[in-house]
Amino acid sequence: MDAYSAGVDAFPLILAAAGEQLRIVAISAGRGTGRRLSDLGLTSGCEVTVLSRDAAGSMVVARDDMRLALGRGLAHRILVTRVEETRR
Repeated sequence: MDAYSAGVDAFPLILAAAGEQLRIVAISAGRGTGRRLSDLGLTSGCEVTVLSRDAAGSMVVARDDMRLALGRGLAHRILVTRVEETRR
């Protein structure tokens, strides 16, 4: 799924700043990676908060009480929207 079919306001997770609360709208990954993310609880519709990110693109996100470290490549394949925009 691309940004057009996910929604106009969707953008890759890698562009999010630390502290932003986001909703995952699509994950563009292969079956193995998609399954692994799903098993970890990262699915379309769930909300995550960006806890930290570095200049190289690696980031730590939180979902409920769980924290996950994501690499640059994977963060680029997850499309998100800001929670405030989706609640309007």
